[in-house]
Amino acid sequence: MSTGSDHEASGSVGEEVISSVAGPALLLEWDRRLRINIDTHNEAERHYSNWDGVLGTVSVTSLVLLAVTAGAFSLNTGSGRAILLTLTLIGSIASALQSHWSLSATAAQHRIAARQYAALRRAVESISQEGEDETIRRARIMEVRRQWDVMASASPNVSSKIRTQAKTKKRDQRLLRDRI
Repeated sequence: MSTGSDHEASGSVGEEVISSVAGPALLLEWDRRLRINIDTHNEAERHYSNWDGVLGTVSVTSLVLLAVTAGAFSLNTGSGRAILLTLTLIGSIASALQSHWSLSATAAQHRIAARQYAALRRAVESISQEGEDETIRRARIMEVRRQWDVMASASPNVSSKIRTQAKTKKRDQRLLRDRI
């Protein structure tokens, strides 16, 4: 369930390329792409968690108001009935959307994906340490590539809007940090 951009980010690098370019440039590019995936999935997790919270709050609030309204108004009048029907409808819609969209589960999937990409990034960082036999280093790079492909195919989709928001936030943070 991955977006094309997650799969593209894996860098689908063939063994012949790894053999010839297993240097710092490849690992730096992978680190950059992994950071983008981490930031994107973290942003998606916040997005879905926030919406889950909003719908949950609307649902609970409407139910509480429904109970208060039922006790405070006469149900024989048109205005009391209209208020009760409106609150019931709002609460029902919010609850249905929250259940149908499974926002908390989606947020959890993005949280897990971000953590998996972070673990992969740490593996890339450890590979970039010097002093390792080239054969072992290439094998570790191929293993990272394999794990990345598995993660990219198992990660939940991220909309281009959320991906753009994550990139923009990171760029703004860098600009702010550079000014300080």
